[in-house]
Amino acid sequence: MDDACCSEEMATPPSLMHLCEHVLASLLNRDLGFWKQVQGLPLDVIHRVLLCLPPLTLLSLSNQHVSISGSHNEGENWHSTEMPSAQGNEFELLSSSSSQERRWKADSRRNDNGRCCKRKRAYTGPGGDLDSSTLDIGIPLAWKSLYRNRWPQRSRQSPSPEYDDSDCDKGEDNVDADWQQLYWEAHLQECLNAAAAQASVSSCECQIGDIMLPSDLVNKLSSSGREDNELSTLRGNCTHFAHYARKLRLQNVLCTPELVVLLKEAQLRSISIYNVRIRSDLTGLCQLLAHNMPTLQRLEFYHSKFSGSTLNKIGRAMCPANTEHHLQHFALISSRIFDQTDLFLVKPPDFLYFLCAARCLRSLRLWDNSLEQENVVFIMNIIFHFSKNFSFLHLVDNELGELFTRLLANTLVSSDPSNLEAPPGLHRLTVLDLRSNMLDGEAVRSLAMCLKKMPKLEHLNLSDNPLEDSGIKGLVPYFKALCNATSSLTILSLATCRMTASGATALLDALSLSQITIRRLSIASNHLGSSVSTSLAKFLRKCALEALDISDIGLGPTGCSIELEEAMISNKTILQFDISKNRISAPGAAMLASVIAAGHSAFTSINASANLLSVDSITSIATALQSQSYRQSAETITSLDLRENPGSFLCKLAGIYDHIGRCTVLLSDSSNEAQPVFHDDDP
Repeated sequence: MDDACCSEEMATPPSLMHLCEHVLASLLNRDLGFWKQVQGLPLDVIHRVLLCLPPLTLLSLSNQHVSISGSHNEGENWHSTEMPSAQGNEFELLSSSSSQERRWKADSRRNDNGRCCKRKRAYTGPGGDLDSSTLDIGIPLAWKSLYRNRWPQRSRQSPSPEYDDSDCDKGEDNVDADWQQLYWEAHLQECLNAAAAQASVSSCECQIGDIMLPSDLVNKLSSSGREDNELSTLRGNCTHFAHYARKLRLQNVLCTPELVVLLKEAQLRSISIYNVRIRSDLTGLCQLLAHNMPTLQRLEFYHSKFSGSTLNKIGRAMCPANTEHHLQHFALISSRIFDQTDLFLVKPPDFLYFLCAARCLRSLRLWDNSLEQENVVFIMNIIFHFSKNFSFLHLVDNELGELFTRLLANTLVSSDPSNLEAPPGLHRLTVLDLRSNMLDGEAVRSLAMCLKKMPKLEHLNLSDNPLEDSGIKGLVPYFKALCNATSSLTILSLATCRMTASGATALLDALSLSQITIRRLSIASNHLGSSVSTSLAKFLRKCALEALDISDIGLGPTGCSIELEEAMISNKTILQFDISKNRISAPGAAMLASVIAAGHSAFTSINASANLLSVDSITSIATALQSQSYRQSAETITSLDLRENPGSFLCKLAGIYDHIGRCTVLLSDSSNEAQPVFHDDDP
């Protein structure tokens, strides 16, 4: 039995119980009929045996449990493979199975009868069958263990707090996640990735279903080491596991009519397509989209090239004339559109029909598309008028410029101040992301007119635009206007906007008004200097921030003033604080140490990397974390980043300060990372 199949690490010599559990798992792997001898063992032993089973054996046991208990989820068809109880290894069981319309979804809630904290004997019914509550607890835990052992990095990933437009499939983030479904979906995705890699470099004209998969990928399913079976091909994996797929990423090279047949049992809710080309054969792609439109909620295109006629073909496949669709999220990421003149003028304009029929659309992401300003405004106008639930708009890295905001204001906002009418979708917009669009001060003046028509706007991101102080000050009237009404704006990002201390002071003074509800603010990577310290302190005293990013603003040691220190101590709402890349050196370390030692703050994470902190400076911060006043508080800080500081590697080398109480201290792994490089004009 492969040790990776078991959740317990064998750093110490295995116990007799551990060896026995492996033997029992090995016997079950050979013959599921042995389960009748296992089911009378204590519940905790049974659960640990389940954790040692390979995926195919666990699948066989799961489906046999479904067949016996008859427990399946009503209202939704899930295909499951019913395994016979005859002897044979897992491949023979799988190949001899018959497909049926059934979904197994275990209820993982524990009750008093199924609790495994005590060594309690499993209850068996009159026929000798194991009580279903035992497997209802053990099998989901085993699938969860298999998933996290095989994809540990994926299990540790957390969604970004800034955008919440990905709710069609929470996957492993969902507390009620179906780990069996997630496991086979992720496995099928790896099979598709491997097949796409071979199809991209192979000149063979064989069918994609006959592509042989890497042996290490197949061997992860079983402990027998056999490779000569139907699961060695893409077709075999699609046949047995496609019905688990809800979310897939597909290379265009695989999007053929054959793939539509291979994935016919899937009920896809999210599809991401990569590398579509203008001259690509779109027959398979269009058939795939048309087949999944009844269940599809999210569609994304990455690194593709389209023409107007290409998009019209895709629009025709997804939404024939006089029909509607239920797509909620649509995205074109790093995908260029050429020949845009015929995008909406060609007869019939099928892509236009697709946009008009997007009544359920919630989010639109257009990133790095080289779209013409007129077409972007036209698309926005359609979405704002026809979509009933539109909330998230991301137009990123399109270099739209001042012409875009002027056209947008002329199209969506009336020049008559007394006319309050605007497209319905404009009033429902909650996220507006306009990063990297070459917006300057003139563009902001037109944009501010549109922002006033967005009463529900919660997140505004104008980072990476050359706004300068004139653009920042052009937003000040908008922020002041929010004070006279109920403000929904909670996240504001103005990083890398060529802002100076003058613009930052005007911005922070406007936001300091008590009615502003900003919770997350970023003014990072703007050369503000130490003079912004006074305005920043005033802002911290009046606003209930939860996250503040002032990295790389040139704060320096003189910017770490007593006034700023007192404001940070008095603020009891900030959870995440980023002051990295400011060269605050010893005075900055003293300020952070005083704030931490005061024990009044609510910080959970502090980023003080790249700040010229010496060993003594790091020691002063560590001493504050060990102070009695801080320990008597809630000890909220769980992460402290001190990397890329001169003293960081020396502390790492000495093996000190890695963990201080509940706080994890991040230190540099090498001296090259910790030492800043200085340059001068001397050759």
